[in-house]
Amino acid sequence: MSEIIVPAKEDRKYCSSNTKYYKHSNASGELGHVNRMVFEIDENVLPEHLIEHSNFHHAGVGNPSPNAVYDEYMDVYAKAEEHKGKKLQKNATTFIDSVVSLSQAHTDKLINKKGYDWFRKAATQCITEWQEDVKEKYGYEPVGFNFHMDEGHFKEDKMKHQVISSRNYHGHCIFFNYNFSDGTAPHRKMTKKDFSNMQDMLADRFSKMGYIRGISKKLTKKNHLNKDQFIDQKLADANVEIDERLVESKIKLEAIEAEELRIKVENEMLVSEEELLNKRQLEALSKAAEAEALIVEADEKLTFAKKLRESVDKAISKLNLHFKLLVKKFKSKSKRKQALKKSAVNVVNGFSFIEDEKREMKLRKQAFELEKSLGDDSIKKEIEKRESGSNDVCNKCKKVNCSCDDAGGGTQGGSVGGIKIRP
Repeated sequence: MSEIIVPAKEDRKYCSSNTKYYKHSNASGELGHVNRMVFEIDENVLPEHLIEHSNFHHAGVGNPSPNAVYDEYMDVYAKAEEHKGKKLQKNATTFIDSVVSLSQAHTDKLINKKGYDWFRKAATQCITEWQEDVKEKYGYEPVGFNFHMDEGHFKEDKMKHQVISSRNYHGHCIFFNYNFSDGTAPHRKMTKKDFSNMQDMLADRFSKMGYIRGISKKLTKKNHLNKDQFIDQKLADANVEIDERLVESKIKLEAIEAEELRIKVENEMLVSEEELLNKRQLEALSKAAEAEALIVEADEKLTFAKKLRESVDKAISKLNLHFKLLVKKFKSKSKRKQALKKSAVNVVNGFSFIEDEKREMKLRKQAFELEKSLGDDSIKKEIEKRESGSNDVCNKCKKVNCSCDDAGGGTQGGSVGGIKIRP
């Protein structure tokens, strides 16, 4: 036998029936649940705010009363006794309850697509036609039905809000165990095959709404559960689902914690790298500032050197020009000699502000050339005396470093060849 593949819940569109029977003495209790008239609290009924659609029923000739099925049952009971001509036995099986169940997924789709009123009318037609089919084939007397849309299961989410987990759409289709055609009780003749055939007949009627027959328990190996067993099974399944979700949530939580730890470590590494980068940036800024200061200092020295060179070049240019003018101006040798001596003194005086060693050597050389042209060594002696820092005593006033013309011209002044030299 090939394996039976059961569709997922969201794809199921089954219809099925499960028939139970009760004695007349128990009928009122069962009808209390069917008609919702004796139980103040029914544990199968959802909280009011979770109920989306109202229950609906059909019994007798359009009886609108909520207790219509109970009223019709008692009316048929009286008719059966009248037809039989005597009281029915108290322990006689009279109350037949065939529970017709419809898959939630397909029912919700029909209501969402065509509306609740359409579903109510279509389901009412299918059930009443099916009850007439059962009467014709097996002799049960149809009483009516009450279809429950208010039962199901709910759970609480993380915010303690009640949310639907499933809805149990079903109808209690009531038959009376009496055949008015022959005055017999047909239930004693019913077999398992007959009840299975009743499900086939149900599927034929509900096929117009898109439902199909439920899978036989011979194939699924599942037995029908009574109300308490069904609730216990649902609770057990819910507990298993909760345990599975807890394990899944624990795994996800561990993954989240691991990810948080990884991010924390990466952040710490980033902070360390950022601190190191900031330190290096500060060091680079400090070095850049030092380099900038050195550049400024070098620029200042270069500027000073350029100005000094310009000053010396101008002095030499003026001196050379002066020499040339002297040569042209003084034709006699004696006057030229006197003028050259004055120029030589100016050269010697220039040593006090010349700081460039090469420029100083150049001026010295020019001074010695003047000395050679004059024919004496007075300039050389004056230079040596200034460099040695010696002081002369004046021949006239007998004072050291005086300003007399005959003095040797120490550090406070002197003369070369009778020409005054400034200190």
